[in-house]
Amino acid sequence: MLKHLIYLFGILIIQSGFTSLRTEDESLDSVILKMMEETQNLSKLTFQIKNCERIGSEMKCGKQQVSLLTKPFKCHINMLYPDKGNQIIYNEEVSKKATYIPKGFPYINVELSPLGSQMRKNNHHSIYELGFVFFTQLINHYYLKHESSFTFRKTITEKKIEYQISSTLKGFKYVKHVVLKGETVRTIAKKKFVSEYLILEKNKELSSYQVGDTILIPNQYYQKLNVVVEGENYTPKFIEVYDDKGLLEKYEFSELNINPVFTEQTFKE
Repeated sequence: MLKHLIYLFGILIIQSGFTSLRTEDESLDSVILKMMEETQNLSKLTFQIKNCERIGSEMKCGKQQVSLLTKPFKCHINMLYPDKGNQIIYNEEVSKKATYIPKGFPYINVELSPLGSQMRKNNHHSIYELGFVFFTQLINHYYLKHESSFTFRKTITEKKIEYQISSTLKGFKYVKHVVLKGETVRTIAKKKFVSEYLILEKNKELSSYQVGDTILIPNQYYQKLNVVVEGENYTPKFIEVYDDKGLLEKYEFSELNINPVFTEQTFKE
């Protein structure tokens, strides 16, 4: 079993290379290990992402072109739809705030906190979750805890390998949590491996959280999870998450370019 090797948190720089066609048998253990290694080794990449997230009772969808450097953290997001042409640039070496650049009115660049309410409005995740590490860590965590809930299938079409990973967990519910000193919604969600957005949605009547407050948090991130992993580079190309109400969020990745050439202008206004 490889599972004891893959409980990782943070970004590891591990060099590895896997060919697109393999003849040896591959287990879910080995695929998750390789996915962890490969995605956490991606320090420079560009990709397109189509996202659909449930906000209230409505699914809101968009598509973005992303340039991402993980260390030091920098990103350039170009909106493809909606709000085509609007951009977000963040460079932690320059500022702790992101620059929102609208294509149209009000024609003024705005400096925003990446974790502030304006940047997070109608978004399940912050810019810090861009890329693949967040979800590969999530998959790994739940696989270690609930191995029997996972199913795994390898498919080969047109000489292309993909791995389909699914997990169904029973008993999705909200439980009480007493806020401890130093905790925020974000740190609670990261510690418990649950959705930060769902915590905020469930406790939206609270404007702030104080030590000793009792809030409701989901007891798990998902009720059902579907993932398709590229066999060539072990990156997720499709992620679909369901909670007790149905589809919560869906992400489709395409046009992945690993180790592109970035210039000084890539992460400048």
